[in-house]
Amino acid sequence: MVRATAKTVEKNDMQDKKFLATATALFLGYLALFSGALHAAEGNGWYVGGGVGKNHPITNPADSLNVTHTDMVGRFFFGYQPVGFIALEGGYVDFNRFVSLNSSSQETTTELAGYNLRLILSVPLSRDNRASSDVWVFVSSGAYKWDSKESVVNSSGTTVSDTLYHDRDKVVGAGLWLRRRNASTRIDYEIYDSIRNVDLKALTFSVIYYY
Repeated sequence: MVRATAKTVEKNDMQDKKFLATATALFLGYLALFSGALHAAEGNGWYVGGGVGKNHPITNPADSLNVTHTDMVGRFFFGYQPVGFIALEGGYVDFNRFVSLNSSSQETTTELAGYNLRLILSVPLSRDNRASSDVWVFVSSGAYKWDSKESVVNSSGTTVSDTLYHDRDKVVGAGLWLRRRNASTRIDYEIYDSIRNVDLKALTFSVIYYY
């Protein structure tokens, strides 16, 4: 009985190993199918891009701020994508300026710009080999090192203060990436967390060129 039990355990172990080997092979094949083809289409993995969009500042109700004006967001970035599923990207993001009004009728104009570094993880939604284009969905996470200038003006138009600030905060995002052979387009939705007590939500459209 002991020998039979040992043989049964050994047989089960062999089956488990075969299952793991098969699952691993299928997973690696999936990676090779998508990332291999994409890598061949996109050259050596390096890319550069730029985009524009709109930001939507979210203020804390306790601060009694009302945002009255926002400008377009501009961005320039470069990145490295060793395979289709992952990319490391750095760039410059300029929010230009936004204006807020507090309960004392003081108007604050904030000019904000800085550099970000983020990791992008993506998965394919669809592939079209005939058109050489792929639709991917992605999530991103990173940090934003920013500088800002705040000008405060009272209700009579007198400048109360001009102050410079700088700090580093986190940024998370998600979006869609339409990839082609030499160029692609991307839609990013990002949240820049707690920059001068304001959460900035940005929606941008970018064009990307692969080396």
